Amino acid sequence: MSDLDFTAALLRDMKYFTTTGSSAYLYSFDYFSPLAWPWLNITQLRQAPHTWEMPYLYDEGGL
Repeated sequence: MSDLDFTAALLRDMKYFTTTGSSAYLYSFDYFSPLAWPWLNITQLRQAPHTWEMPYLYDEGGL
């Protein structure tokens, strides 16, 4: 369901932006810090949580 809600719309919009001559960039953040949800021990579910990349993008410190 996430792919349908987020990824499909994102790819559609990216395709549109590039056809208008606009610059468009995508990134994938998949580093899962040991500090995120340490109680979750199911490997398949241990992915980077939503917005977990923000401190890296905006240099919020503490990393």
